[in-house]
Amino acid sequence: MPERLPKIRDDLVIREVRKADGLHYVIKDPITGAFFEVREPEYFIIRNFDGAKSFAQIVREFKDRFQLETDEKAIAGFVEKLQHLCFLDNDLARRELIRRQREATIDRKKTLLGRLVWFKLKAFDPGRLFDRLIKHVRFFFTGTFVWLALLLIVLASLVTLMNIREITVGIAGLISVRGIAILYVSTAVVILLHEFAHGLTCKYFGGDVRDIGFLLMYFQPCFYCNVSDAWLFPRKSQRIWVSFSGGFFQLFLWSVSVFVWRVTQTDTIISQVAIAVMSFSGIASLFNFNPLLRFDGYYMLSDFVEIPNLRTKAAGYWRALLKGVFLSARAELPEYRPREKRIFFYYGIFSFIYVVFILGYFFYIVGCFLVDQLGGTGAVIFAAILVFLFRNIIVDTTRGIAAFVRARSEFFRRRITLSVILLVIVLAVLIAAFGSRQLRVKGELELEPSRVLVLKYSSFGYVELIRQDNTGSNPGTRRDVNVFGGDYNTTRLIPLVAPGESIVADQVIARLVNAETDQMISQYAAMLTKEQEELALLIKGPRNEEIEEARNNVTELEAQLDASGRELQRKRQMYQKELIARQLMEDAYTDSVIWQARLESARNRLHILLAGTRPEEIKAKKAEIERLTGLIDFHTGRQEFNEIKSTVNGMVLAVDTGEVACEIASVDTLVALISLSEKDLADIDIEQKVKFKARSYPSLSFFGTVFRIDRKVITGRDGRRVIRVFCLVSNPEHLLKPGMTGIANIYCGKRSISYLVYRKFFRTIRTEFWDWFDWS
Repeated sequence: MPERLPKIRDDLVIREVRKADGLHYVIKDPITGAFFEVREPEYFIIRNFDGAKSFAQIVREFKDRFQLETDEKAIAGFVEKLQHLCFLDNDLARRELIRRQREATIDRKKTLLGRLVWFKLKAFDPGRLFDRLIKHVRFFFTGTFVWLALLLIVLASLVTLMNIREITVGIAGLISVRGIAILYVSTAVVILLHEFAHGLTCKYFGGDVRDIGFLLMYFQPCFYCNVSDAWLFPRKSQRIWVSFSGGFFQLFLWSVSVFVWRVTQTDTIISQVAIAVMSFSGIASLFNFNPLLRFDGYYMLSDFVEIPNLRTKAAGYWRALLKGVFLSARAELPEYRPREKRIFFYYGIFSFIYVVFILGYFFYIVGCFLVDQLGGTGAVIFAAILVFLFRNIIVDTTRGIAAFVRARSEFFRRRITLSVILLVIVLAVLIAAFGSRQLRVKGELELEPSRVLVLKYSSFGYVELIRQDNTGSNPGTRRDVNVFGGDYNTTRLIPLVAPGESIVADQVIARLVNAETDQMISQYAAMLTKEQEELALLIKGPRNEEIEEARNNVTELEAQLDASGRELQRKRQMYQKELIARQLMEDAYTDSVIWQARLESARNRLHILLAGTRPEEIKAKKAEIERLTGLIDFHTGRQEFNEIKSTVNGMVLAVDTGEVACEIASVDTLVALISLSEKDLADIDIEQKVKFKARSYPSLSFFGTVFRIDRKVITGRDGRRVIRVFCLVSNPEHLLKPGMTGIANIYCGKRSISYLVYRKFFRTIRTEFWDWFDWS
């Protein structure tokens, strides 16, 4: 029994927090910043550590209050735990606090890998700054701002979806010295405002913020703001708001930047800053709300399930669970409630997979770089780096395996166990040697038409009809038609099909037309129409109205002639008497002659009308019509001679796209072009079956057969050396279209399981590594 009765430190901050399972009390150490959570019975004991009450008094009061049995030994054990936490007011606790502060500054406990994936640097104490700012930013903590921000975020999302292509172009425009500088500065400001939002929210709810700085987590630089005081808040919603506020305010900044970018000119500095904020905030939000990383999403989840240090506890639970399974150390498994066990179980699994994925991808890039640059030497260096960084994990794993063997030593010594192990090994060898599985080789696929017909424009009036056949073992391009169109300025190629139209062989797809010939055909057609109308009049003959009109005309002209005769007689008599000049008499004579001629013409016309149409005139008109018809047929035949017909059955893909006048592809059968690694060439052969899925129809499977393998290895789009394999695919329903892509599996036949293991291993290791060991 200690000589001095325990007394709890007076400077500890204690807050009551109500949770789903009852009252909890959070104790904060203002010196170390550590937090400790206890239930009401433990808090009752802590409260009675006033330096005056003995253990016996505390035991009696505890039994009276909670009706639970305890003893002085349990109280003594609890005192030792509080002493370890430095919660007691004595010299030992003060010395321990000084030592822990010194060690926290030196940071001795972290391994090299721990420092690489988790590096923390304090910048300054923002307490006074937040005290001044909180008075001016209270509007951001009102419901009006929250609903306004939500509305802006929704509208900004719609604007982003409608302008995704322009935004992509704007982000690509940041790839310059100026753009990178803008992105860097904008990112720093947004992150700083993000952390300020956390800190000010904590301050708004009554917490204290004394730490803000830089953080490197899993090779990702970021800032941090220590808002651990949120654990002292009595309401869970307040703690969640503290964790949520940073990401929410960042989304608000993102929505504002979207509208600023949308209304400003793209070449202005304001627009470039807006696109920088948009790009960073949009991508950062995907990580920020991820609960598997120690960002806002993790702390929100921790607050929601009301389990502080969720990651650490989940890791401890899994370590104890694995020890219990492999080392029979079930007594070491912490006592958690069923709900907590379920949370630790699933969170531990997902967190482990995600972290391994991040680290694995990073080290994969490093390993590829070293092997590409240094070959086998690079592989050895990379292996040494992994051993150095993960030496603690390797040692712990080795110790765990050794402990597992020791714990199960009696099991392995049994004769029946050895027999079972030997039998399993023999069965595994037999299965590997005689068992077989289908070898599948996977590659990217792109669909092409089996036959293509292209009608192309050329210079100086030429057009070319090019046919390409991709189905044979020796595919190639063939020029079927090479037409000379005459004068380049007056000759036109007119396509007679539309995109998407189905075409059959021998169907006219285009016509070569000359403008001069068209004009001549139009002129002859007009003349033919006129002659045909005149012939029709000749065949019908004169009408009664025309004959009557001609007679009236003759009568009128006779009266005019008689009047002019009398006038001529009168003026002749006056001239003889020398009353008028000779000129007037001659004018009267001229008028009389003109009227006489008109009368003769009218009488002739009346005679013709009365006599009817002559057969010779009708024959002449018919002959002229036949001549014009012949000319039109001749020139039309020349036009039809320049008609271009399709030589394949298919579908029109494009019409008049510039150089190409018409493109027709056969889509009943397509050719699947599969790009494979050159390492797979030894397993590929003709007539092998292919199964693939197109990205446009992920739920459907399509089948084909390999009919050709390229003769040479080429460089693919991603820089890898690939071989192209061609496969015929039946497409009767026309679901597949040329240009579609997908993933194909080529079935190379059954192989033994041992060969598959051998193939997988030796093709995983780079050739440069094996060459490093070739000393012959």
